[in-house]
Amino acid sequence: MQKDATEFVKKCDKCQRFGSIQRLPTEKLTTIASPWPFAQWEIDIIIKTKLDDAKGTWPEELPSVLWAYRTTSRTPTGETPFKLTYGTEAVIPVEVGVTSTRREAFNEGVNDDLLRVNLDCLDEVRDQASNRMTGYRQKMADYYNRRVKLRRLSIGDLVLRKVTTATKDSTQGKLNPTWEGPYRVVHYSRQESYHLETLDGQRLPRPWNIEHLKKYH
Repeated sequence: MQKDATEFVKKCDKCQRFGSIQRLPTEKLTTIASPWPFAQWEIDIIIKTKLDDAKGTWPEELPSVLWAYRTTSRTPTGETPFKLTYGTEAVIPVEVGVTSTRREAFNEGVNDDLLRVNLDCLDEVRDQASNRMTGYRQKMADYYNRRVKLRRLSIGDLVLRKVTTATKDSTQGKLNPTWEGPYRVVHYSRQESYHLETLDGQRLPRPWNIEHLKKYH
């Protein structure tokens, strides 16, 4: 009787449409590494202020933001971008007015020779940073993958699609269903990306990731 009740609830249309959204990841994490150390440079900048407010101040603030980024040690590599570029650490503005061995022992002639030595050893520094970054990514992937709950769909399966802001009926408010459909799986380019069509054969214009889908019973 308990098994019959479970199957009955599983096939309940309303239960499926108003069911909760699974928060656990549905696919294992695939890390992407550069083909060789320092093959590419990039920075992601998130602007939290409104664009109109930032137009006047952003060009003035950008050099300071970039300087802070370049002289801050990154967790994956254990090094600063400045050192990975020039082979030595930069003297940051706050150090200029502070007495330190680095400043007191500075000799321009010797300094030039040391900079050349650092540049000669730079490939080794970058290789070590690359190894640390590989280990860091592996740890992140292991942590992420422990939480994964794999889901697989086959061609012909009926699925529900997560209701998005664009498809939500604003008149229903909190009573709006969580899922819509059903749709039929007609093709997949890889296990987490599926092409769908309506039950009357109208194909949806783009593929959908498995995290936005669930099987309809």
